[in-house]
Amino acid sequence: MDNQTKQKLNLINWDFSDYNSAKYPLDLNSIHWYLATFPPMIPMYLISLLSKEGDLILDPFGGGGTTAIKAIELNRCFIYNDINPFAVDIVKSKIDILYSYFDCPNFLVNEDTLIERYLVDEQSVDEFILINNLDANIKSWYEIKTLSELCSIYNMIFSDRNANRIEESIRRCAFSSILKAVCSQTDHITYITDNCKPKKLVYKNARKQYLDQIRIIRLSVDDFYKRYISIFGSDESVKRNLDNSIVNSGDSRDMKWIKANSVDLIVTSPPYLCAQDYVKTMRLTHMFFPSEFMKEKLSLEIGARRKRGANAEKTVHEYYVDMECVIAEIARVLKVGKYFCLVLGQGSGRTTKAYDTVADISKLIQDKYGFTLEHEAQRNIWSRRIHLGGVSEESLLIFMKTDTGVHDNGR
Repeated sequence: MDNQTKQKLNLINWDFSDYNSAKYPLDLNSIHWYLATFPPMIPMYLISLLSKEGDLILDPFGGGGTTAIKAIELNRCFIYNDINPFAVDIVKSKIDILYSYFDCPNFLVNEDTLIERYLVDEQSVDEFILINNLDANIKSWYEIKTLSELCSIYNMIFSDRNANRIEESIRRCAFSSILKAVCSQTDHITYITDNCKPKKLVYKNARKQYLDQIRIIRLSVDDFYKRYISIFGSDESVKRNLDNSIVNSGDSRDMKWIKANSVDLIVTSPPYLCAQDYVKTMRLTHMFFPSEFMKEKLSLEIGARRKRGANAEKTVHEYYVDMECVIAEIARVLKVGKYFCLVLGQGSGRTTKAYDTVADISKLIQDKYGFTLEHEAQRNIWSRRIHLGGVSEESLLIFMKTDTGVHDNGR
């Protein structure tokens, strides 16, 4: 890494303590909440400083798509991968939002009128849930009027035959994005994750929340392209980059579908040991849009929070084995001389307190997989919303691939 780049990295305060997604409602990364995402400025700076326009950016733990969206904003292509099927659906919808600018610029302008055509009254909610094979437990999470409004929106999404695929995708995203906000469980997201139902059902205006979200999505499209054109002069490269990008639902321990030595930059933040249960946080979405893969994906999650009560030595060993598989794949797909940026935190719970997972994984990357550590910085996690698993700070580690060999991960 040249000295100029190092100096620029050293000048950045990686805490971004003044960032709050509520301040940027038109940012596509704010369209749908996702647990424990890093601030968009992290991939923005890393992509800007460590790659060039037209490069291919990979995030093997893509989550809510922060790295992917920033890659497109900066005139790059991306490969997004995540094992969580609900996260993949969110990111596919965000990409459809960007495609709507070209394919259906006047999308979803009469949502309020359309919902009136597909109303499900309070007396019909039980029958609607049964007919549509929805999870009956939905009734434990939403007040009846709120639930009738949600069922009406759901009915409209699947009954409006004039909608095209992109419009349906955007509607599903907007609908899913409000499910947590209009739920009667107002405590931390972990209460929903752990299936702790609300003690009292309270009405919240789901219809207004949905219509507001559709309005914000429409405005976000205009905002994105105005900013993009002001920087790059035209919007022509966006569609080309989208067409050449990939959104994949898969296991980061096995990315054989990515060609060796084909990626220009990797920016990612893998699960922190025993800190989060990502798939289960989407419990409410699963009730309306059940995934046949949910149980399978739960069993495959790396370092899940639910493992915090198991034998510590075994849990940590499994985490290291899983992460080594991921690192071997990263070493295989990244070009020589290019960078691997890792944001990783250390939990302080009973399972993790005797280990330094950040240092151990950093050592593994350098000693076994042909990388040199070019830059390291610490960042404080200011938001209480992501203080899970005792993680209060993170390490930003930037490695360069120096090994000229191709790592085939045993294949």
